[in-house]
This record gives sequence, C-alpha cells and structure tokens, in this order.
Amino acid sequence: FIVDGYNVIHKWPRLKKWMAKGSPSRARDILVHDLEELRRIKGWRIECVFDGGGKASNPGPLGSGPGSIEVNARIKAEAKDAVKAVTSHGIRIVYSGAGQSADSYIENRCFEAKKVTDGEMTGSLIVASDDNMIRLAGTSAGALCMSSQRLVDELKATRASVMHRVEVAVAEANGHGVRCLLYTSDAAD
Repeated sequence: FIVDGYNVIHKWPRLKKWMAKGSPSRARDILVHDLEELRRIKGWRIECVFDGGGKASNPGPLGSGPGSIEVNARIKAEAKDAVKAVTSHGIRIVYSGAGQSADSYIENRCFEAKKVTDGEMTGSLIVASDDNMIRLAGTSAGALCMSSQRLVDELKATRASVMHRVEVAVAEANGHGVRCLLYTSDAAD
C-alpha cells in the first residue's frame, strides 16, 4: 500500500491545520501513527512517501569552507537518493531525494511493480493519491487506486474502531459491563 503523504495530509483538516501552523513534522507524525493503526487492523504493508528529505543546499559564491568542492559533492550524492526508514510498528517512511518529488518516486515504484504484475490487477497493490499521474501509473501497474479522501475516511473509521476497543477494554478492566446497542429495521417500527 503506497501513500502519497502530503496529498493525504492536505485532504484531512485534522492534519492540514498543522501544516497551516508551520508544523509539517507534527502532521506527518499524526498521519504515520494513524497508518500504524491501520496496519495493525488490516495487516497491510504500508509505504508512506513525502517530498524531499535531505535536499542538498547550494553553496554561496565562496563555497562552504575548506574542501567545499568535495563536501558539496558528497552531500549532493547522499541527498540524491531517497531517505527510507521503517517505524517500530512497521510503516515504511520515504522522503524523496534531491531532484525527485514524492510523485516521481511513487510513479517509479509503480513502474517497478508493473514488471511483476504485467499490468494485471492483482489486488496486492494499492496506491492512495489524488494526483492523476500517480493514479495512471498505479492503474498501469495493476494497482487499485484509492483517493486521498477515501484513505482519510478509512483512517477515521480505524481510529473510531481503536477507540471503541480501548473503551471496551477499560470498561472490562474496571468490572463494568459493556452496553451494545443493536439497530435493526424492526426496531424502528
């Protein structure tokens, strides 16, 4: 499951507010936490891609100090590749490298997947983004494409499910019964 991170963040007011406050790291952290909950429930392997970690900076006219040519070449070489990490709960986080957007990284992942799927829809690849080029690449690779809003809805439902489970566990631990209301069409009559 490949997620276009900032695309999803901008569809969810709960996360978008952190972007407006100048705290994109907080928005990313909340999204990743919610994806971890989704992973626990669905069992999916999830990769969340964000634009640009480790972008190389351009030196000034005098360079960056002693040995600046070598230092800058090393920084650019390291920053060129995407930075990847896996959270303690199994979510793979990717920051696209210098000169590469999250969109192009996801498109490349879809092209790699197409080599395996031959473009046949297998149900084993899902791409979440509203970007048309990403969706086209995903569809071409046989992926199921999910809108960012659909993923937000899925994450909200997952949060509600987890919160309910916690409430039930706390009630049971405190020796209280858990009340469930069942709604049927006959109950409305």
